[in-house]
Amino acid sequence: QFEAKSDIKAVSAAELNLRDQKVFEMAGEKLAIGQLELTSLEKAFSKKDEMLVEMKKLHACNSLTLHVLA
Repeated sequence: QFEAKSDIKAVSAAELNLRDQKVFEMAGEKLAIGQLELTSLEKAFSKKDEMLVEMKKLHACNSLTLHVLA
């Protein structure tokens, strides 16, 4: 099951950014933290540019102070 979850070839960058994401509010600031379960960082690096574009959209649409994807 882990291998299947870590196969991100057919998953959109927008969906990857929202995967297992939690939003927290602290001291009036909104923070979003998400995580990807991968067997290789190369898979994520292949979608890096797309994911950064989507992160910026999420950042702006949700008035986030910080958006982290680990």
